[in-house]
Amino acid sequence: MFLKIMRYLNLIFLVFISSNVLSASWIEVGDAIYVDVNSIKKDKGLVFYSSLENMTTMGLNSVVVTHEANCAKRQVKELNILYYGQPMGQGELVEKKTLNNIKSIEPNTKKYYAMKFACQKAK
Repeated sequence: MFLKIMRYLNLIFLVFISSNVLSASWIEVGDAIYVDVNSIKKDKGLVFYSSLENMTTMGLNSVVVTHEANCAKRQVKELNILYYGQPMGQGELVEKKTLNNIKSIEPNTKKYYAMKFACQKAK
């Protein structure tokens, strides 16, 4: 019974995540990095946003990352990482990771341009 409930909850979770990625409004903000303008939110001085990069390594084709940014300090905390089997966050969800690591962002990098765009657009 417990396993059936867990499978059902996992299925609901996967449908929810897939629908979020498909309804996203991705804008290219740097060299092949995109930010979902619908995901940009500001709360208590922090900016939250999702970014997407297409890739062709390890049998994966795209990665969607949910970020928490401290714009003043140029620091980003990666909260969730979703790996997809097709470009632009489509296809089968291959893997999901939940993280909590803070990274300082170097200027003139893909992640810098994504953070800068989100920080400028945050309301």
